[in-house]
Amino acid sequence: MISNDDEVLAKVKGTGGIVYVFSDRVVISRKSITGFFGQGIKGDKTIYFKDIKVIE
Repeated sequence: MISNDDEVLAKVKGTGGIVYVFSDRVVISRKSITGFFGQGIKGDKTIYFKDIKVIE
């Protein structure tokens, strides 16, 4: 979830949505037409850095 109090460290726009990077998490937002058609109504996906175990 993104609130107005959070400081966005980075914002990357792609064809399927936007990735927001915060100090403690990453939020994947699919609030674009292309993201809707590609992923459907899934809403935002929040991934906390503390929960990441492996990166491949």
